[in-house]
Amino acid sequence: AESLDGSATGEGLQLYALIGLQQAYPGQFPLDDSLSAAGKATEASLKTQCVVQTLAGYPFKKFSDYSTGATIQQFDAQPAVASVYAQNNLITRPAPTVPVLQYHAALDEIIPIGQARALNQAWCTAGVGTVFTVVPGDHIAGETTGLPNAVSWLTDRFAGRSTPTTCS
Repeated sequence: AESLDGSATGEGLQLYALIGLQQAYPGQFPLDDSLSAAGKATEASLKTQCVVQTLAGYPFKKFSDYSTGATIQQFDAQPAVASVYAQNNLITRPAPTVPVLQYHAALDEIIPIGQARALNQAWCTAGVGTVFTVVPGDHIAGETTGLPNAVSWLTDRFAGRSTPTTCS
């Protein structure tokens, strides 16, 4: 959340994620309690927008622009919020039992690459056969540049070919 707060395109995406967590954990995730009237109006608007509108609509905005005064760090520090985040932390959840292809854009402005590397390391430590690749581009372009390798990797899994790993 902190990497999105105040970024050129991230605040709308950050609010998307928070709205999603509130809907997934009704009564457990206190987003609505933390939003100002303007924040609640923005929440209602976001629920009707496509991603392109959202990316363009909230440049350099911060969570505090929509809250009753809390920063994203203060919101995240609330015990109820921290509890929901902990339940969704892929590093602390049981590791997958199937092979994993994980690729990440070198210039991803939405999800820090260190977060992806930490997840990959945790899964390697847990014995998951993972392939981790850094691809050129930002968050959106990286999805596209990594796609041909992803299709090839899936084709190999369905064909029963041996599973490679980049874990050492």
